[in-house]
Amino acid sequence: MVKIPKIIKNIEENIFNSALKLFGENGYEKVDMKMISREVGIAVGTLYNYYTNKKDLYSNVFINSWRKTFLKLDCILENQLNIENKTKLFICTLYDDISERKGLGVELSRVIKDFSDEEMVKINEVREGIHNRIGLILQGCRERDDMYIDNNMKARLIDSILAAITSTIRNYPEQRDENIKFISRLMNFREVFEK
Repeated sequence: MVKIPKIIKNIEENIFNSALKLFGENGYEKVDMKMISREVGIAVGTLYNYYTNKKDLYSNVFINSWRKTFLKLDCILENQLNIENKTKLFICTLYDDISERKGLGVELSRVIKDFSDEEMVKINEVREGIHNRIGLILQGCRERDDMYIDNNMKARLIDSILAAITSTIRNYPEQRDENIKFISRLMNFREVFEK
């Protein structure tokens, strides 16, 4: 009797979702490839057919999760909503997607020394993509208020917004709406800028 291999639909998506969940809940160090393969319901050897090691899988999950976020943010940026509604939708999306990652980015900063130059280029592209998109929404806010912001201050504000998002998610996880309201106020903090 010939044994027919088990076919799993959407295996790459299942691997991605399972790895995202496990890395988010347990951190990089506590997760291994066996744990991920069990969660997906595949043999560990099958998992290695897709990813050479845990680090490869982790960086792939981080990068691709941000690519999905970028698609959502780009749709918002291209939308014809007024800047207030666009900003709120942008912040909600960014907040919810970062929250869904459960500290994946923070964990990345702990293990980043182990990544190859090629992986670092991709990770830096993600960072640049985050900064560019937040910069675009800030530009819309500044144009509405007829305000000027130099690049140095804009970079600091973008870093502050990202820090506020991760900090409020970690420290006030049950207060999503209040956290988003606070972050929205950061983006409209007029006193920081000069006309």
